Amino acid sequence: MQHPTNPVSPHTIDARRAKELLENQQRMDDLQSEGKLKDFHVLIGVEMSIMPNGKLEVPDYILSQLDIVIIARHGGLNEKDPQVIMRDFRSSLESSRVHILSHPTRYVFPLTLDNWREVLTVAKKNNIAVEYNTSWQYDENFIDLIGEVGAMVSLGTDIHPDVDGETGKLTARQHSQLTLGVNRLFSRGIKPGNILNLMSYSDLRSWLAR
Repeated sequence: MQHPTNPVSPHTIDARRAKELLENQQRMDDLQSEGKLKDFHVLIGVEMSIMPNGKLEVPDYILSQLDIVIIARHGGLNEKDPQVIMRDFRSSLESSRVHILSHPTRYVFPLTLDNWREVLTVAKKNNIAVEYNTSWQYDENFIDLIGEVGAMVSLGTDIHPDVDGETGKLTARQHSQLTLGVNRLFSRGIKPGNILNLMSYSDLRSWLAR
């Protein structure tokens, strides 16, 4: 996962990918200590699904060794009961390992603005950022809620590794979407200091270590 303009992370995890993640983490640490990463920084992370009852699908011993942990509801969960969805959000957002709630409104249809206010409030309380994915359209009322609550924001691009497992690159269109996304957040009153991607690397590392 790169910071700040090209956030990319694998979705879900199995034993093979867990091993690869930890090996990549060690490789990046070695390169950093050897002074071979002078011009950029690499964060090793994972985006994983929120499971029923708010459980996280990746073992804690792996999460504890990653730089950044992202959670999200994905298409496999067909739960339509708002009370159950809210329960799962509350539970998952209480994890001290979690840094970002990804595409929060995707795959979640029955929640009200009051529900989202609660989700954002819990996220802020636990210092968890909410993704603003520039590839998706967000209701302006939801963006206003982010600013009202004062939650942190992480800009995302919805880039995924390609079929060969290579990390995707931002297209000109996606660069443009990022710029438009930042301007839209500013226009709704969200401050630069509340956007992770606009932090310096040292400030971001401090925030991740909260």
